[in-house]
Amino acid sequence: MPHFSAIFANLATAKSSAGGLGTLLPLILIFGAGYLLIIRPNRQRKAKQQKATSELELGDKVVTIGGIVGVVVELDDEHVIIQSDGGQGSRLTVLRQGIGRKIDPVDPPSAIEPPIEPDAAEQA
Repeated sequence: MPHFSAIFANLATAKSSAGGLGTLLPLILIFGAGYLLIIRPNRQRKAKQQKATSELELGDKVVTIGGIVGVVVELDDEHVIIQSDGGQGSRLTVLRQGIGRKIDPVDPPSAIEPPIEPDAAEQA
């Protein structure tokens, strides 16, 4: 009779191993969702930032990752020297990776409409 118990034990393990794919499927889906939601956007953001820092030119207005705003006055392969506060500010040497983003030039002040002042009749 010991043979029958061994046969039944083998049948029971064979049935449970067939459900292995069903057990792995949720785990695979979780890793796939994690890749799509976390890893892929992070890689895209890093690639975008690396492209922006490699395209820096003299005179570009930038913001460092620490929040310092300045204009690029010198460049080399690893460092960027920025000058803050127009021509009167201090010069800072920053690693290229320390540049957070480039600020797009804004419209000239003449293109911005002045605020509308209330009429004297409305104030009274």
